[in-house]
Amino acid sequence: MAKLEFFHLTPAKRAAAIRRDGIKADSRGDIFVFTDMVVANEIAKSQVFAKRYTVFEIDRQGVTGRFRRDNVAELAAANQRIIRQSRIEAKFLATVGTFDVITDRPVGWDYFVGSRMGLTTEQVDGRFEISNWINHQTKLGRLSSDEILAEANRRLKSLFKQPNRVGPH
Repeated sequence: MAKLEFFHLTPAKRAAAIRRDGIKADSRGDIFVFTDMVVANEIAKSQVFAKRYTVFEIDRQGVTGRFRRDNVAELAAANQRIIRQSRIEAKFLATVGTFDVITDRPVGWDYFVGSRMGLTTEQVDGRFEISNWINHQTKLGRLSSDEILAEANRRLKSLFKQPNRVGPH
């Protein structure tokens, strides 16, 4: 069985410090990592809340502590681990890249989750199009919340060919 690869994600503004000092554990002595780049955008968006992030690959020789699964209530949990060690030295890190969080269109993870939910590629794309339309209409301020909700529900119903609803029922 192949060893897991470990990656660490941080807001881009903290990347220089990690390149210099390595990855430091939190106050409990934990370092949070993930094992598949396909979840990077989702972690940056929903856990780190970064608009721009940097990913480091960790050489396994730098992992001296024990690791365990991260017990988070998210679909990406299967790809998340916690390493119990005070620091991973910079010499064991390689920068994978710096990325912008993508929120306006689906990424690989969104298609994966959609397929697990029985959605087609077109339905996943359509959900993002509807979400973008809602955001745009909200910013314009020309339609009321009720009008936006009614139109969003009409579009969802058309997309799924069944009575799906968003918002309060």
